[in-house]
Amino acid sequence: MYWIFSKPSMNMATKVEYPREYFIELKDNEFLEIRLDVNLLSGPNSYYVEVNVVQKRSSKIYKHLKTLYGYCDAEEALREASQFISNYKKNF
Repeated sequence: MYWIFSKPSMNMATKVEYPREYFIELKDNEFLEIRLDVNLLSGPNSYYVEVNVVQKRSSKIYKHLKTLYGYCDAEEALREASQFISNYKKNF
């Protein structure tokens, strides 16, 4: 299994809009992929990421893995999600 992060789309003013989706391909599975949904709440440490295994064609959730809360920026949330996935992939 390996992962590839896709770039989020940016609007003309380079303002980042949330939620942002990133997809991670599963090397040995042509039907499923991992989706990371980064979102923003109000308040301090307000970024969170949902980690789901989804179907490639329909994007329907096959399995919800985890929601990680309390990060100061989107990059930190993605780093923690990557760490979670690397630990999870050993059992997938």
